[in-house]
Amino acid sequence: MKRKPSTMRMGPASLFALIIILCLAVLGVLSATSAQAGSAMAQRQASFATADYANETVAQTLYARADEALEPVRAQGGGSQAGCTALDAALPRISEEAAAAVENPPALSVSLDGSQLTAHLETEDGRCLDVSLQVNDDASLSVASWKASTLWVEDTSDVLWTAESSPTV
Repeated sequence: MKRKPSTMRMGPASLFALIIILCLAVLGVLSATSAQAGSAMAQRQASFATADYANETVAQTLYARADEALEPVRAQGGGSQAGCTALDAALPRISEEAAAAVENPPALSVSLDGSQLTAHLETEDGRCLDVSLQVNDDASLSVASWKASTLWVEDTSDVLWTAESSPTV
């Protein structure tokens, strides 16, 4: 007696294993995509933090050097007008010393308008710090405003999937 060749049939266990393998493959791709996005976000955050610290260091150095320039005026009992005159004369030196406080300094613009010393700092990636210092009547300095901001520049360089496409046959 001759047997009929058996046909391969996929049983429920094989079908279940195939579905599980497909699900694991999809989850693997999603996991790799999520890891790439997380890495890009972490790098961007580290860059922003470094830029913010550079701005803060330069601005605080500017504040300290401006206060040092006002010290002789305070010692002589001078007021706001004498302080502004001394500060105006020392402004180029103060700006250079402040910018030299960090290795890769941000763009710095400083001006003295009346008794208000204003500074705008901007890094290459658009992180900004606007500082306004007030020369008081006793030739001391006080912070009128200290505001960090970011210039919005749309970045489309982040990609979620970096695999190259395979050539079509």
